[in-house]
Amino acid sequence: MCKARRKLLCPRVQFSAKEVDKGPGREAGDKTMSPGTTPLPLWLASVFRRQEHALSERTSIVARPSPRPDLLVFEVRAKITEPDIEGMAERVQSAFDALDHIDILLLMSNFEGAELSAIADGEAMRAMTRSITHVRRYVVVGAPAWAQAMINVFGVVSPVHAKTFDLSEEALAWEWINRPGNE
Repeated sequence: MCKARRKLLCPRVQFSAKEVDKGPGREAGDKTMSPGTTPLPLWLASVFRRQEHALSERTSIVARPSPRPDLLVFEVRAKITEPDIEGMAERVQSAFDALDHIDILLLMSNFEGAELSAIADGEAMRAMTRSITHVRRYVVVGAPAWAQAMINVFGVVSPVHAKTFDLSEEALAWEWINRPGNE
């Protein structure tokens, strides 16, 4: 699904009674909220919030809790879709903007391939380009053999310390990404 269509179907807009009643350009009692310039009735906003929540439960890439603010942890649970890779890329880009360097741990618990649109996504490409100067360590657990080979070559030819582990070695991956130093 294209980014514009996804935003139309699931806008990320926060609503509150204060914003609805007293926002700029609104009169008291006006029961609409404008994401951008389009008024959105409250009942429709609640539908969008429920729809977005339902989509986040079915996503192929899930952000997992991290013990450190400079470590992003993602889990791949299904076939990677364009909206999911965009969501991951946006989160990574935000981390790049907030921190000088980060580490990334990617757990591929149930990788089922990727949509072509996800592979060629512009936001993901921008995040990959910026990763060269912002990522210290990149660890992938459970990658297919072809991806392991790519990741290991990337680790040799770039300043990013990249390493792969089998699914059964998740504990070793956590140990490696959390060790002191850059090597």
